[in-house]
Amino acid sequence: RKHNLMSVTVVGLREIEVSQRGLRHPECVLGILQTLMSEGEEVLDPITLIPYPGKWVIDDGHHRAVALHLFHMRNPGKLLVSNVHFKIVPYDKRFKKRTFGSIADLLRRVTYATSSTRKARSASGEHSQS
Repeated sequence: RKHNLMSVTVVGLREIEVSQRGLRHPECVLGILQTLMSEGEEVLDPITLIPYPGKWVIDDGHHRAVALHLFHMRNPGKLLVSNVHFKIVPYDKRFKKRTFGSIADLLRRVTYATSSTRKARSASGEHSQS
């Protein structure tokens, strides 16, 4: 008789890396966060993860992952099991993407990119010297 054994690895949200430098539509995060906070029956599209050697990387679902991160920042210890799902696709080195840090790093970049201070600097032609 054959047995199919499934290996389960628990990975903290903070340990997952992102494959995007920013978010094209950061305003979408608010709607996703509201869906998570409502605790309704609406199920979000899955966040797709790829197990790179030594790390987990988001392939699709960066907006959802940022909203989930924000939810957990506001509600530490609260688990969401009914409306958040993850899909794992196999690693293929031919399609390896560059990574840009953690979800928290992405959130900091998006917060700065959408801040009124940055927009005012951009409009005036002032640039930071970093």
